[in-house]
Amino acid sequence: MDVPKQLIPLVAVTKSDPPVLAKHWNGGLIWHVGPDVEAGEDAVDLDSQGDLPVQSLMIHGSYPNYEEVLRECTQIKGLTWLDLMYCKSQGPFDPRVLAAARELEYLHLDDDDALTGENLAWLGDLKSLKIVDISYCENVTSEMTSRFDERNQIENLYLTCCSKLADEALNPLAQCPKLQYLDLIGCAISPEAVATLTRFKALRGLSLNSNWATEHPDALAELRQALPNCDVTPK
Repeated sequence: MDVPKQLIPLVAVTKSDPPVLAKHWNGGLIWHVGPDVEAGEDAVDLDSQGDLPVQSLMIHGSYPNYEEVLRECTQIKGLTWLDLMYCKSQGPFDPRVLAAARELEYLHLDDDDALTGENLAWLGDLKSLKIVDISYCENVTSEMTSRFDERNQIENLYLTCCSKLADEALNPLAQCPKLQYLDLIGCAISPEAVATLTRFKALRGLSLNSNWATEHPDALAELRQALPNCDVTPK
């Protein structure tokens, strides 16, 4: 996945056993890992530095209190970049606690079976979000997009292998005026969705299942004609 250069953070890691939420800061990213990784030389101890601004946060590890970890993330003022790709829960949790992170611009969630369309519908309420990646969340349904509208700032949306996402997920997204890249590989999108996809006038990149090239060539050709400035795959 391509991430804009201004969002690529510096790296600091922390050593703690048992794992707790971030303890080191280096001006860009708090990267929390487990007890087997030492803090880098550029890391400083937050406990001794006081209240420092944190804009980007990456959390690694497996947590029995995962929901508490998420709630603590929402309490970080100015947090705009949150990567939970390698963060696991050891039990049930409710991702809706993240709805309180109103300033987020980038969010990457891990492929957890607990994530569904219903408990991710709040994503549409975070109007400042620009990049969202929930790839491989196989229990996410079309309800996830139900609250997106013309006020959303979303630019890049990665839904790879969200296999329960179907055509009806596209109507709310078509209202998003800044959506430039949409990854629908592995989703249950049918050729009947072409009429909706042609409304995505800001799109510059659209990824669909590979079988569209052989099984739905006419629909693919219609898409390319309607979206001449969009790179539609498969070729």
